[in-house]
Amino acid sequence: MTFSIEALTSAWNRLDAAVRKIQSAKMSEVSETLHELELARKNYAHLQRLIPHHLRLTVPVSDVVNGGNTFGERLLYWRSKVQLTQLELANLSGVSLPQLTRYETGRSTPRLGAVMKLAKALNIEIEALQP
Repeated sequence: MTFSIEALTSAWNRLDAAVRKIQSAKMSEVSETLHELELARKNYAHLQRLIPHHLRLTVPVSDVVNGGNTFGERLLYWRSKVQLTQLELANLSGVSLPQLTRYETGRSTPRLGAVMKLAKALNIEIEALQP
């Protein structure tokens, strides 16, 4: 699969439609809709990886569906959403792997510089990481 704006837009629209469907679904429909959402998310994440880093679009804060209440929970949520391992995020952000683990587990609180590095590596707004 190669990168194209049309493919990415289509994947984003399928992901957005699945999220909206979940938000308005009855409990009996949720399981099937969650499966659709997972497929759309994987397709979108795959396409995101094909985009050169300097061309990537940032994800607005309003797209947080279930970000969590603490910095660590939000960091884990966004890292999972873009399908990065802790090691990959550590390498992309310049934050050490042990420190990243401490952030995600809530044993440490990052300074603004680290938050900025992590947000940039995740391609999100800084506010998306703030509880």
